[in-house]
Amino acid sequence: MIVYTSTPSQDTGNGGPSEGLGERMHRLVRNLIAGASAAIIFPALCLAQFGSVAGVVRDSTGAILPDVTIEAVSPDVLEGARTAVSDASGQYRIEQLRAGTYSVTFTKTGFNTVREQGIEISAGFAAPVNASLTLGAVQQTITVEAHAPVVDVQNTAEEKTLVKEELDALPTARSFATLGTTMPSVSANQYDVGGTQGERGNVLSAHGGSGYDMTLSVDGNPISNIGAATASGQAWSTFSLNDAGVREMQYETSGISAEASSGGVRVNAIPQEGGNTFHGTVFANYSNSSMEASNLTSTEKSQGLLRTPGFNLLHDESVGFGGPIKKDRVWFWYAQRYRENDIIDVSTYYSINPLSPLFNPNLAQPGHSGGFDGDNQLRVTTQLTPRNKVSFSFDKVNKCNCPTIVDSPVLTAESQSRLTYPSVWVASISWQAIINPKLLWDFAVSYNKQDDQFTPLASGVTATSPISLLDVNGVHELRAPTPGVFTGGEYQNQAYIREGLSYVTGGHDIKVGMNYHWGHRSNPTYETSNDVSYTTFNGVPLSATLYDAPYVEKQDIKADMGVYAQDKWTLRRLTLNLGIRWDYFNSGIPAQTTPADIWLPARSFAAVPNVPNWNDIDPRIGAAYDLFGNHKTAIKASVSRYVSSNIYAFGNNINPISAGGGNTLTRAVL
Repeated sequence: MIVYTSTPSQDTGNGGPSEGLGERMHRLVRNLIAGASAAIIFPALCLAQFGSVAGVVRDSTGAILPDVTIEAVSPDVLEGARTAVSDASGQYRIEQLRAGTYSVTFTKTGFNTVREQGIEISAGFAAPVNASLTLGAVQQTITVEAHAPVVDVQNTAEEKTLVKEELDALPTARSFATLGTTMPSVSANQYDVGGTQGERGNVLSAHGGSGYDMTLSVDGNPISNIGAATASGQAWSTFSLNDAGVREMQYETSGISAEASSGGVRVNAIPQEGGNTFHGTVFANYSNSSMEASNLTSTEKSQGLLRTPGFNLLHDESVGFGGPIKKDRVWFWYAQRYRENDIIDVSTYYSINPLSPLFNPNLAQPGHSGGFDGDNQLRVTTQLTPRNKVSFSFDKVNKCNCPTIVDSPVLTAESQSRLTYPSVWVASISWQAIINPKLLWDFAVSYNKQDDQFTPLASGVTATSPISLLDVNGVHELRAPTPGVFTGGEYQNQAYIREGLSYVTGGHDIKVGMNYHWGHRSNPTYETSNDVSYTTFNGVPLSATLYDAPYVEKQDIKADMGVYAQDKWTLRRLTLNLGIRWDYFNSGIPAQTTPADIWLPARSFAAVPNVPNWNDIDPRIGAAYDLFGNHKTAIKASVSRYVSSNIYAFGNNINPISAGGGNTLTRAVL
């Protein structure tokens, strides 16, 4: 796999000879805190949310049989039966099947009917189902109840799908990242034992790749964040997945098709849709500190270690319920989840005297991190006509990373902030149409809003007092949050469109399509510490750093789009996956203004377009070979070119309102 990264090298933040000690130390602290938050807080286009059935039909002598009608039916899906006809080579293919258990029936005049039952279809999986029909003067139906385990011998993507039964059976947390690490080659950016880390900053990578290229989607619609707090690309998402609304989880780790731009781990949650009968699901777990073992011995205590990492509380409850609004026509599914975790910090403490210029931790009062996630979602699916199905969904999230957002030895509780999310929701519409048995159309549009806001943790912290201190003897932030560090927020809205047209014959699955993404981001930085902080040594001032606040950074994602064409071409045991994709990314910085503050007058900045403006052509070539012809052993290989997803924060490098540290000034105290 060849990964193309179009982001140029950036300033390492080491500072130059013209910087004073205070500015270098503040830059170091900001980098340390940003690194810690990226690992703990911040983790976030199109994925195959459908499966397929394909195979060859022969007669009892082994000769190919054209013009056989094949019908796939599942009680788990609303659209009813899907049909295809075998071509001149005896091959057939039924694409765009929702996850479920299917029966596949083969019918031809003059031959006995064959029905294969218990065919499990999951997202991205091409189930191989062959049939042998015998001549029969009297029409008979031969039913095969048991279907032997097989592997996908056509798709070259490396993927794993966890169905609902597996999700329920795994004795682990319900986060997508914890579930993802059950697969070979996949690793997470943080250790999450039993869900103690919660839905914070989860990022997955595979085969040594970058976690920043991960994409998180629901029903193929990305829910990524375009924030600038970290250079996290599509990997970070404000949304917390609700397992009660998920039918199965799909993970792709390599050999990604031309439908997607980047080559990182691609996580797709396939949603529940309801059914013709009312049914539901309930899940709950609970744990507290009394259920946790400790390996803290007297040896560690004598060396100054007071406690080991642990948690105070952990619980997760979810419930889902759905059924028919009108049988065989309109289904619904409602899901609710609430999860809370409370972690006892080992590095962050409240101060005995919160206004002291010296580090004076109250070792009996550690900070607490963690938070809660609440999710409510509703999905309605309707079969408008026998050939047109439409789904509507709405998901509202209420969450908080609190009391503190990160356990860091640099920070005291008084210099910490809590992270709240005042408005997080996503609405989407998808439409699947069967134009004819060979021509299929898939369309979806989604709009989401992801806002977050930092507020000081300690009471009594205002915009003008107390003044923040950085004591370099031990490197500790004291008294109040440092201006510009966890003192603002991010407000963003974005929209996604995907569209695909498939032409399916027995030996070919040709697809052309596009995905288009645009959005807007505003990052306010609020005034705190009276726009000044001091660098001290044992309480003695060394320098003062002046800050320009409040101000708001803005960025527009004008176009993050791709147009692709691909073909899955089956030649006996060999299947070629051939694709080509054009990627285009354009963002810009709109005109901006800042109000007057205590140091500077009001300022205006002209718009900066095309930062950046990139075009890429990315081929995708793969092959899968059914080694023994029994669908149980496949050899797969792929060579692909991708673009990096780590691009949304690129415009920050030249944003005139903040680039180059232009909103800070450090001078030594004489």
